[in-house]
Amino acid sequence: MKANRNYQEFVIKGLNQERFFNKLSKNIYVFDICRIEKNKVSFKVDLKDSRFAREEILSSNFGILEENKRGLFSIILDFKRYIGIFFAFLLCFFAYFVQFSFVWRVEVNGVNENFQKEIVNFVNENYKLTKNVDCKDIELNLRDSFENLSFASVAVIGQTLVVNAKEGIQPIEKTGEFEPIILPCDARITKIKLIQGTCVVSEGDTIKGGTIVVQPYIVDSYGNMKSVEARAEVTFETWLEQEEIHCDEQYISTRTGESYIKNELYFFGFKIYEHNGVNRFGEYECETQEKYFTKNNLLPFVFKKTTFFETKRVLIRKKYEDVREEKITLAKQKALQKVEESDKIIDERYFENQLNGNHFIKYQITVEREIVFR
Repeated sequence: MKANRNYQEFVIKGLNQERFFNKLSKNIYVFDICRIEKNKVSFKVDLKDSRFAREEILSSNFGILEENKRGLFSIILDFKRYIGIFFAFLLCFFAYFVQFSFVWRVEVNGVNENFQKEIVNFVNENYKLTKNVDCKDIELNLRDSFENLSFASVAVIGQTLVVNAKEGIQPIEKTGEFEPIILPCDARITKIKLIQGTCVVSEGDTIKGGTIVVQPYIVDSYGNMKSVEARAEVTFETWLEQEEIHCDEQYISTRTGESYIKNELYFFGFKIYEHNGVNRFGEYECETQEKYFTKNNLLPFVFKKTTFFETKRVLIRKKYEDVREEKITLAKQKALQKVEESDKIIDERYFENQLNGNHFIKYQITVEREIVFR
């Protein structure tokens, strides 16, 4: 019997099966004939002959109980039957993931219903809503387009653009109380994005702290000056400095190891008891602890314990070369404490100087900082 990996199996029921198989085998190849019951038998034919075999079975008045296909060709033939469903599923799958890149709804919180509709219409008319929409630009345009809007925050959450807004009771544009934009520190302007007002400095200018960068007015086409709220985004470089001083010989205060404890008891802020109240040391340092005299007591008895440590002045001699790296590191750590969370450090340097036997180490950190004035 030849091997056949692509075949169709039939299970039929009827009489005169020998005559049927003799007739059928003259036209096609029939194999694996197996009698299951007296009138029930199974057999296999090549997949290409399955249609002819079915017609012969039906024409011989046999009943077909089961049909089973096996082999690669049968899978391909079945796939052709369901190819339309497969492509429809594939198309739906693709459309499902494509739609995730779009924003389908605008939600506004914090204002009345009519104001919500105005904001939704403004956003839909002026922006193509996708996942990558510029939320910061929407915030700025909302503030500029709606005078009675005092606050706006925009974010994309899922497939919804969420706008959190707040109405101002009396917008500053109507009160006429305007202030210029002033930088609080020495700086070099690297970028200015003017939103409203008149810019009086240029990119690249180096200015002192307290200098006005944007004036609260504009000049219209007729040359008339109109007061407005100054708004801008200012990016600038500023310098953070700290200094350390070293003397080769200096007196420092150090503890001698001698100490004593003074105990005091207070009631409603008045001292009612004291022990070891007389000062025993000429030079000293002290540490104080306070606690309630008893627990779960409604009366405010406060116990105060003060420990006095005797100190003396000691002459310390250290050469600058021996402590130079330590002093530079200490100056750097102090300068870093002035760096804000949003600052970008772009340069670090230090300067050394000597005057009257003292060594001065100045550590300077250059940072880029951005301030938004709205």
